[in-house]
Amino acid sequence: MEPMNFEDISDEVFIEDIMELTQSLADEFPQWFKTIEQRLAVDSAQIRFTDFVENNDDVDSPIEFAGYFYELSERKMYQYTVESGVFDFAHVDMHTLSVRDTFSIKVLHLLK
Repeated sequence: MEPMNFEDISDEVFIEDIMELTQSLADEFPQWFKTIEQRLAVDSAQIRFTDFVENNDDVDSPIEFAGYFYELSERKMYQYTVESGVFDFAHVDMHTLSVRDTFSIKVLHLLK
């Protein structure tokens, strides 16, 4: 079986992955959503987690998880980390991101 070319993956597949990731993180880490709601003054329904990376390789790093989430109402991207159990995030200029940072950049304009 040949590997699939990135351009051949449909936008719907990326959107479905984002929706599934967002729901699984809402179920597993509801406090993350509460933190976002409080700091950004938005409803958690406006949040879409696009990336989630668990640090299994670098045992010396205090970062446990990292990734990106997208806030729909303001159409802004944020990078998050979980370090020593503490969830934190910062705004990221989407114009500085590429598919090397996050595949979701391809479909952000389609998220609802």
